[in-house]
Amino acid sequence: MLNNILMASDFSKHAHYALQRATTLARQNKASLHFVHILNNSWMANFTQFPINEMQQALFAEKRKPNNNYLIY
Repeated sequence: MLNNILMASDFSKHAHYALQRATTLARQNKASLHFVHILNNSWMANFTQFPINEMQQALFAEKRKPNNNYLIY
């Protein structure tokens, strides 16, 4: 049974369809729906204090951590 659903969106047309599906899944499973706004990496890189390689390493390290509480949609 799903308890949490994480919905990432860039507010595109396709993301709208994914949001509709994620909402349906959340209702069917009585799950919490968490929404994350995704930004374009090239835009974000201009404002970061870390080199991109360092950021990527940190991101990959975080992704490697086991997390069975979320369905990433």
